[in-house]
Amino acid sequence: MYDRAPERERGDRPERGARPERGARSARPEHGERRERGDRPPRADRPERPRRPHTPLDPSERFDVDDAFLAKVRAEAEWLLGRLGLDARVAVAHEADEVTVSIVSEVDDALLTGRRGDTRLSIQHVLSRLVNPRRGAGAHLLVDVNGYWAERKESLLSRARALAAEAIASGDEATTEPLSAEERRVVHRALTADGSVTTESFGDGALKRIAIRPALKG
Repeated sequence: MYDRAPERERGDRPERGARPERGARSARPEHGERRERGDRPPRADRPERPRRPHTPLDPSERFDVDDAFLAKVRAEAEWLLGRLGLDARVAVAHEADEVTVSIVSEVDDALLTGRRGDTRLSIQHVLSRLVNPRRGAGAHLLVDVNGYWAERKESLLSRARALAAEAIASGDEATTEPLSAEERRVVHRALTADGSVTTESFGDGALKRIAIRPALKG
């Protein structure tokens, strides 16, 4: 049998520090206050973030949209709308790697569009996942419901071009209102095509603004 270690006498236990009396516990900070952390030096200001102009996608990286892919997009869109129990007609067109899926519905217009276009964006996201390859480049899908996106895009581009002209004339920066990722993409692609201005998204969250600046002359 193993020898048991000798039991420690109670008197041999190291003495603990004296416990504070009940009721003498340190006071907790009031709601909204923070505990002091000693003489901690203040955090240095963050350096200004580098400016990263938007650069158009290299043509070699674009997805090749052909008739077979367009037929697939239309079939999947019709299947998805049918599964949702929505009565609508579908037309598909494309420009380069951008495919527009036009949905026309005389019955479910408000339901298909949703508040601020949320339902339209959800259908667009699901359809893109259905038709695009899981890896590598894919087509950029845009879903339009009864011309909602076409009108929004035209209004957006008109305002963006006016801001670009203002930035060039003044030599200073102009900024857009908060935009969704889809809206920002339209502005970036349209304004940087001729190289007269540079664009940069900034802000937190899903909605960000775009800074439009005159391009530096080399």
